Amino acid sequence: MTELHSWARWFRALVHKISVEGEHYLIEKAKAVEWGGNKDPALLQGEDQWIDPFSFLYTLAYKAKAKAGPTAYRSVHEEFALQSESPLPDPENGDLYVFPMPNPMKALFHRRTGKHFDLLWRLFRQATGDDGAVDDSKYRAVLAIPDVAIKKLSHGLFLSNPYRFLPADDFERLEGAPAHVSAIGNSSGYQAYADACDCVRRVFPGCQPFEINYLFWNSGEGGSIGGKTAVFQVNCGGDLWPDFEATNSVRPSDGSSAFSLADPKTGDVVLVRDGETHGRAVGVVTSNDFAKDGDISPQSRIHVSWINKASSDLVAGTESSAFDAAGPGSRTFRAFAGTAAYRPTFDLLKDVLLVDFDNEQHEALNQILYGPPGTGKTWNTVARAVAIIEGREVAVEDRGEVKKRFEEYRKTGQVEMVTFHQNYAYEDFIEGIRPIVEDDADGQMAYEMRPGVFREIADRAARNLRESSPDGQSFDVEELIQSFLEFVERGLQSGVEFPLDVPEVNRSILLTGVRRRKTGDINGFVLNHGGTDRGRALRVLRRDYRKFYSGRIASYKDIKPINKAAKRPVQSFAKDHYGMMVRLKKYHDEEWEREPAAPVARKNFVLVLDEINRGNIARIFGELITLVEESRRIGREDETKVTLPNSGEEFGVPENLYLIGTMNTADRSIALLDTALRRRFEFVEMMPDSSLLAREVAGVHLGSLLDAVNERIRFLCDREHQIGHTYFLEVNDLEGLRQAFQNRILPLLQEYFYDDWAKIEAVLGDNGFVKSVDPPARLAEQGLVDKGAKSYELLPFDDGKWRQPASYRKIYEKPAGDGASDE
Repeated sequence: MTELHSWARWFRALVHKISVEGEHYLIEKAKAVEWGGNKDPALLQGEDQWIDPFSFLYTLAYKAKAKAGPTAYRSVHEEFALQSESPLPDPENGDLYVFPMPNPMKALFHRRTGKHFDLLWRLFRQATGDDGAVDDSKYRAVLAIPDVAIKKLSHGLFLSNPYRFLPADDFERLEGAPAHVSAIGNSSGYQAYADACDCVRRVFPGCQPFEINYLFWNSGEGGSIGGKTAVFQVNCGGDLWPDFEATNSVRPSDGSSAFSLADPKTGDVVLVRDGETHGRAVGVVTSNDFAKDGDISPQSRIHVSWINKASSDLVAGTESSAFDAAGPGSRTFRAFAGTAAYRPTFDLLKDVLLVDFDNEQHEALNQILYGPPGTGKTWNTVARAVAIIEGREVAVEDRGEVKKRFEEYRKTGQVEMVTFHQNYAYEDFIEGIRPIVEDDADGQMAYEMRPGVFREIADRAARNLRESSPDGQSFDVEELIQSFLEFVERGLQSGVEFPLDVPEVNRSILLTGVRRRKTGDINGFVLNHGGTDRGRALRVLRRDYRKFYSGRIASYKDIKPINKAAKRPVQSFAKDHYGMMVRLKKYHDEEWEREPAAPVARKNFVLVLDEINRGNIARIFGELITLVEESRRIGREDETKVTLPNSGEEFGVPENLYLIGTMNTADRSIALLDTALRRRFEFVEMMPDSSLLAREVAGVHLGSLLDAVNERIRFLCDREHQIGHTYFLEVNDLEGLRQAFQNRILPLLQEYFYDDWAKIEAVLGDNGFVKSVDPPARLAEQGLVDKGAKSYELLPFDDGKWRQPASYRKIYEKPAGDGASDE
């Protein structure tokens, strides 16, 4: 298979040789080329001066799709003594045409005359230079040649230098994109065309024009890009990125199974990351060696065309797997889509190329809103919780109405809220033994196992998840399995045989026994071939039976390994497990006696963890911190459950339970947050927003006031201790402003600066709210205080300055003589 962009290197080498060797060289070689076909191309049907470089390259381009194409390209390769591999695509081998191919009747850049020969050569030499700078007069003169126009000229420039120019066709495709470019008409000069090329390139950071052109030429109707698109992510591990970039391909860094690697199809999107916090690139799949028949070799690759090669830290952490799907609900997708360096690429794919990632809106299952006090974290928590439960995006609504609905959801059990503190523990959050006083007369103390707030809401969410199957089957899988196990055990005791219908297995497989723990719980099966899977079959049934029942698992090959690191795509026991599902379904459909249940709607549940950074995370979550990971939730492929140490019951976190934490960065730096929590939560920064205060109160501009205060705090303290905008949202008059400063702003500043009144005075712009007092003269005379020492005191709250607008304006207005206007 031809490497996707090898044509660009080959054409670059060809035009360099033409430019260096000159006119007579090209004429001689063009005549010597074996073009194939019944007659010579139009290029050779006249005088030597018909053979200009643009006409030669355009003729070569249209030959790519002709029957004689291979002959012509091999001949050019040999005649010009080129070193790189000939790039002629082979469509039968899955290759794609990635450069403009004109109508052979319009391949000439002149009307069969040598009139423009010298002009075309001068423009060609400028275009093929290292900087690709073109003289405007020459550009306009070529553009004015009859039958050339902007589209044809841009094709010629692109073929001459695919590292600098773009076909004008691409500009039209960007209409409506963030970097909108209008089509460049014949009347426009070179600068307009060059600016359009540069504008388009800015939408594809780090990418070459030939890579950008591939995306446009293979999108839309008839192309391989657009429509329903899957997204995958791969970790390049740092060392592999240079190879990925050079070969336009990706491969996992840890030898992941070929079963998963076969999933990406042409047109799918690949997100490349280096570790869990750094992005490397975004690419579009052009072909996949792993999806083809035949042996997979170490050289097998997923071939891509890069559309963004910006190296950037991500706004949040990603999944840790080396290679996996990364749909809109995944942490990796949201991390890339939310990072400024990659956001324009996602906008382009969705809005211009009509890529449909997923119509459903997604919220992170685990997120923490963090920022200084007063930035609206609590309100945003309420708004997000309501939006998650109602299955929509956060919208601008009346606060009172949203708060009312939030409280209603708390009453129905869909929302819980808890505040972490230093003494909050596992027993409060998960489960613990609590004392109770019996109701009988003697008043004896007794103890009971009581679930914590996390387990209670998790159990409610899990119950809803079981009762509301995504396939519309409202049955409890666990209840079905336990009933089936007891049915099998009774049948075996009565001499009934239980054969398994296992496809592609010649021998007969029978269920011959059921295993129980010492506690009496059933934990496995025994088969007649001696196999016992130590509970593996039960885990597979719990994980996959709904998929099997709904038809999403149609073969044992669709059953993925329990062990994610397994090297083989199909585990050894997959046929046995498939046979178990077949037998379980027979029992389910024909013998399971159960009251029919009305369909239950699936609901979302939200647990708000206020002040999450104030608690001891290891002490509160214990061993369950792993269970909150998105991939390990109940309902996900790698769902994980543990046995709780106190009650001994099995427990997992369902995928319909959302965790929203809040974190005041002034209370503790985010850098000190528990590492285990940082890896499993997405962080949403909420900083002061003065644009919400773009108004004046009694002649005081609140936005300017907030900006001035926060600018000084950032330098005197840090950005995490700024003042939030919400302290001023309800300020409507001078009295409200006075109360905000006296009751809220000043106490915060005193806490931030530990009563360092000199800094507090500086933050307030020396506006008079803080007064400096010289020491008594007697103390100075006695040498008991340092020279220049001062004491500070806060202006009494009944002083008139608190009610003067000038006192507040002084915080943000420049003092006289410091650049202020005299007017």
